[in-house]
Amino acid sequence: MRKCTKNYVEGTLRLYPKYVEMIKEKEASLLNPDEFYIDQNTGGGRSSIVGRPTEQKAVVILSNKDLEIIKGHKRAIETTLYESDDITKGIIKAHYFNDTKLDSIAHDLETTTDFCNKLRRRYLNTLATELRLLK
Repeated sequence: MRKCTKNYVEGTLRLYPKYVEMIKEKEASLLNPDEFYIDQNTGGGRSSIVGRPTEQKAVVILSNKDLEIIKGHKRAIETTLYESDDITKGIIKAHYFNDTKLDSIAHDLETTTDFCNKLRRRYLNTLATELRLLK
């Protein structure tokens, strides 16, 4: 795997615990934009824009690329973790979500650090494939 791909995947994994909060904040900022950008003209006219605020907000959320990327990464991590074995799940969660060193993880699992690295690299390859990144 290329170093830049590995760094990207590892950065994505480290951000995973914050994804729910990031999604909520992004949706809130899309639903409640700054007052500066709100058009206060409420008069009737011959506009071609449909005056349906609920549908407009839904379209704004569904068409936002940043939100789509965050949700896609969250879904990819959840899918690959679900498909992984219990040992790999434990290694990934402890190392990336809790910042535990691989040496202490290996000691807790009563195995070698090389074995933990092998499982970690295999998972990173699987996640990179799920994210459709070049390896």
